[in-house]
Amino acid sequence: FFFFLMIRRPPRSTHCISSAASDVYKRQILVIELLANDERVKVSKENVSIAEEKPKKSPPREKHKRKKRELRWVLPGILIRVVSKEYEGGRYYNKKLGVEDVPNKWSFTLVTESGNFLEDLAEDDIETVMPHLMEDVIILKESNRGEIGKLIMRDKKKNIVKIQLYDKPDTVLQCTQDDLSLIHIC
Repeated sequence: FFFFLMIRRPPRSTHCISSAASDVYKRQILVIELLANDERVKVSKENVSIAEEKPKKSPPREKHKRKKRELRWVLPGILIRVVSKEYEGGRYYNKKLGVEDVPNKWSFTLVTESGNFLEDLAEDDIETVMPHLMEDVIILKESNRGEIGKLIMRDKKKNIVKIQLYDKPDTVLQCTQDDLSLIHIC
């Protein structure tokens, strides 16, 4: 346990060497051992009082204290947009960031333009970035998850997109806009 040590100065009338009060302070001396560097300090007993216990510095509080859910669609190498106004006080709200890593099925790491890494976000805090026509995309849908293709058609009103896969040039995949994301290029 760590405690604050508050040392009070004796009353101004005791600064005189011949003062009787000063003699009382001189007789009641405590030896205090400092934990930081094992130094010993002599302090008059009357000048010491125990204040309240110093509150321990708690580790940084997680901004999003939620039950962790298994990731459904986040993959490394995609570009996302932060939609949470609460994460880091809104500092990254509406910013496009790349998913750098998905170390396990519950978490992912984002990278900013300046090279900083961000963690502790959930899928609810982000959304995919919709590419323009003829841009490269990565499929997030289970059956073709991780495959890369080119966006060849998009109907925003019907929420339908068509993607030509690079591995299978004769195959055109139809899915929803949420089933794909723009590829993050470092």
